[in-house]
Amino acid sequence: MKSHRWFRRVGTTVLLPAVVLSCNDTTAGPEDPHSGDPSDPGDPSHPPALSTVGRIAFTSTRDGAPHIYLVDADGSDLTRLVPGYSPAWSPDGRRVAFITHDGTTSHLSVIDSDGSGERRLVSGAEAPAWSPDGARIAFGRPPDIHVVNADGSGEVRMISAQGVRFATGLGAVRGLGLKLSDAAWSPDGTKIAFAAREDAERVWLVLANADGSSPRIVDPPASGGNPAWSPDGRHLVFIGSRLGLASVELGGSDPPRKLSFIAWEAAWSPDGLSLVYASPDGRCVWDWGYCPSSRIRVGDPASDHSVLLIPPAQDAANPDYEDFGPAWTSVRER
Repeated sequence: MKSHRWFRRVGTTVLLPAVVLSCNDTTAGPEDPHSGDPSDPGDPSHPPALSTVGRIAFTSTRDGAPHIYLVDADGSDLTRLVPGYSPAWSPDGRRVAFITHDGTTSHLSVIDSDGSGERRLVSGAEAPAWSPDGARIAFGRPPDIHVVNADGSGEVRMISAQGVRFATGLGAVRGLGLKLSDAAWSPDGTKIAFAAREDAERVWLVLANADGSSPRIVDPPASGGNPAWSPDGRHLVFIGSRLGLASVELGGSDPPRKLSFIAWEAAWSPDGLSLVYASPDGRCVWDWGYCPSSRIRVGDPASDHSVLLIPPAQDAANPDYEDFGPAWTSVRER
């Protein structure tokens, strides 16, 4: 989870187990939120290749409160790392940035992937994202986006909501302010994508230069949140209406393309073959906008094929636990 997430928010101590959808969205929800379910894999003689490169970090409330877990990309070696949420891998795969909440304030911390060396960097933070060179970490501090050196020094405001409003016109029609969140660096480090939220229903993807200058609405325009760059830097996947995962080719002529997966956040595999995403576990009441739990799945964005990455927990402290906020690294270190 990069932040409080578009359809999810973090409470003072634990993650709320319900997902609330937009009341103004009249799009019919799917009967089955999963496509390519393992129980119905389509043509088993020609299964799409899903990536098994590296490791995946995610958050789970299976222990009652949110903890960061690590798992190999093939679903093996599940390991609990540390209490917290919103994991983000360093480019070298040796560190994980994450958020904790002490009941009053959120904090940005970093820990080595073996569980050692935990250290707190800044407070009042959400949604960390490492720069591709590993030198800095961008994060949300509503309503703006800040950046700090990886050692905790040199924090500055990187992108201001007011500046984005003046540059793009978002939030100006009804006199609403903007809240910026979900920063994501481009793979080459030259740009940063983020969500600009006008209100509960209107969220836009915005691009800026790596120093935060020249913010502009993604072209073609895309309405949604939680952007994730493809490894080649050509596409952004994001969460659109009613948890629909979509993809936009930056600078292309086609409108955003809706993918088959139902998700509230996603990340690319390092080789670009697959997406890992958090999805409702099939027990949603779509008319009420209620989803009590979620699971981590891996899917092929070019087809309808997806698989459950981690089997359900047999002894979860919270029966309606959530697995969410996946992040993928190419490195498989212990």
